[in-house]
Amino acid sequence: MNDLMNALSKSKTDVDSLHKTISKCKAEVISYIEDVYVKYTEWPQCNQKLLKKVKEVLDNVNVVKERFESVTLGDLSAQQEQVDTLQRELHNCQISTSCTISLMEIHEKLLNLKDGKMKDNIIQAASELVHVGTLIMNLPGQELLDVVPSLKSTVAFEKTELAYAVTVMLEEMIVIKEAKAGRMQTYTMKIDKNTSQLRDIINTLRILNQLQSPLDNFRQSFWTCICKPILTSMTLIRTDDEGDFHTLTIVVKQTAPVKSYKDVLDKLLQVFSFVRTHFDYEITDGYKLHTFLGNGVEVELSQMLLRDILPHSDAIKSDSKQIVDDARNFQNELVKLETFAEANAILEYVDGVDAMLVNEKCNQYTVEAITIMKKDLHDMVEVGVHFDADNPLTGDQFPQCTISKSTLELLDKAEKVLLQSLTDPPAMATRTICAMQSIFYQYGSIVYGHHEKLLQTIPQQVVLYRNNCMYLAHRLSQLNDLYSSRFPPEVLPIPPLFKDQSHQLRTVGGDIFLGYVETHIQAMERTLSEYKFEPHQLSENMSPDIDKCFRQCLRQYELLKTVWQKVLPHAVYNKTIGYLVNAFCKRLLGTVLEAPDISVKNCELLVDLYKIVLTRAPRLFTDSEEINLYVDLWQRLNELVFVLTADLVSIEDRWKNGPLSTRFSPDEVRHLIKALFQTTDRRAHVLSQIVSVNKF
Repeated sequence: MNDLMNALSKSKTDVDSLHKTISKCKAEVISYIEDVYVKYTEWPQCNQKLLKKVKEVLDNVNVVKERFESVTLGDLSAQQEQVDTLQRELHNCQISTSCTISLMEIHEKLLNLKDGKMKDNIIQAASELVHVGTLIMNLPGQELLDVVPSLKSTVAFEKTELAYAVTVMLEEMIVIKEAKAGRMQTYTMKIDKNTSQLRDIINTLRILNQLQSPLDNFRQSFWTCICKPILTSMTLIRTDDEGDFHTLTIVVKQTAPVKSYKDVLDKLLQVFSFVRTHFDYEITDGYKLHTFLGNGVEVELSQMLLRDILPHSDAIKSDSKQIVDDARNFQNELVKLETFAEANAILEYVDGVDAMLVNEKCNQYTVEAITIMKKDLHDMVEVGVHFDADNPLTGDQFPQCTISKSTLELLDKAEKVLLQSLTDPPAMATRTICAMQSIFYQYGSIVYGHHEKLLQTIPQQVVLYRNNCMYLAHRLSQLNDLYSSRFPPEVLPIPPLFKDQSHQLRTVGGDIFLGYVETHIQAMERTLSEYKFEPHQLSENMSPDIDKCFRQCLRQYELLKTVWQKVLPHAVYNKTIGYLVNAFCKRLLGTVLEAPDISVKNCELLVDLYKIVLTRAPRLFTDSEEINLYVDLWQRLNELVFVLTADLVSIEDRWKNGPLSTRFSPDEVRHLIKALFQTTDRRAHVLSQIVSVNKF
């Protein structure tokens, strides 16, 4: 019992003494560290002395701790509280001492770095800095106040300086340079032969977590200066192992696009073989520098190969299988070199080459078709079956007319493509059919857009456009009959081949042509209005040049006859001229029928003017007798001329016994009589007779 009490008493005395000693050492160390890292005074040389002193204190702490562990209290529970207190104080002393020792060790390592003791071993220096950083992170910042942030700042500065120095060394050992002399452009990639030093540099930057940025910069230069010129220009590659560097040089011979895809693939393999041989450095666990470069350029390289090189090769049209095999071999070689992964965009290209090929072909077909559509319309050729009134055309015959030669050229191109599609794989044939459907669907808008000014102003152009559309529609229907059944369901699930293209072509061709015809009707209306040929003018003096107005309108139709008669189909021409003449007759009839009063002089002038029309209008048709077939108002105009020249008796007789009652209504005839004749009993009698007759 007495021994236990003596031990506790001695331990308490030792703990108190240790606590004072540790507090004094801790204050001295913190003051020392603050002088160095906070106040930035001269670097003192007492670090080892302080460190030795603190370690001695730690040894004393351990001795006291062992004494406690050897004491057995047994049933003396009354002394337990005092023992627990002493143990806690001892534990705090131990922690404080360990913290102080860590602080001194940190400072010791920083002193070694500052003194340059590790300048020849950059990996060790980097490792020490990382270790120091870990020690600092474990220090209690609340107890050490300003010391911990200052230490962190110092370590960060040392890391930055070391990383910068090593990065400069790396950039001197792995170099990509660009040089230009006249038209000659040269790109050079060099790597130092000192592999051990280069490996140490890479490992140092990796330890400092500063490797990514210089590698990214080098990878970008590798793509821009080494890989891309091979894809965009004619190049020459040289390698050289003289001196302290392994060297690869790219000489740009000319900036013209590359034609040989094989040459591009061979040169790329040459570059990646060089990289595989000389860039075999590990940058992370199991991840090599040459693989890093390959992965870094894989996407852009594959995109340019697939977009700009392989599809545009001259061999793509004649030997696509060879391109597929070459692309696959290229991919396999890159996998062997550990440049690319097993699966990438090039393999996707190889697997989907048919789709790429048909897209390229379809784009080519479309471009060629649009070029044909934009050719001159007036380069003409005659097609169709000659008109014979005794032998009407059957449903599958096209009437004789003139079309643009480009229309036949477009159809010939389409039929060749369809014939080729019969032997193509289903996916390719389906895509080709879609392209052909799109081409003919766009025909109307593309041709009109390109020739718009000519179609709005030149009569021949607009009828050729109309004929082209109609002939294309006719031939597409025939192509449906020829080819729709020859394509299997997986190519053409829902026949026919051309579904609504024929209807669309007929619609757009007819609408554009009708719109042009309407402009001539509007021109006729404007001409008559300019010469004041209006109903109210018939009771006054008419323009002395009114006959020129009529002749001008007829002359315009005669010019259309000259241009259209040999271009349009027989029936279409006559219907169109009939439509124009009928509109003219409607205007002539309306002017007279709406006139409230017609003077005798103007009545005689009207007869002369209308007889010009009656004489010249029939000549506009292929057969003058056909005017009765195509002009609904022709007989009505003839009857109007009769009324203008007849007396009341003749009008009454023609109403009762002639065709007048079939061409005009009673109200119209009564209005004419009132406008032409003065009020008399005879006129009143005739008017009463017109009312009583109801034959119209």
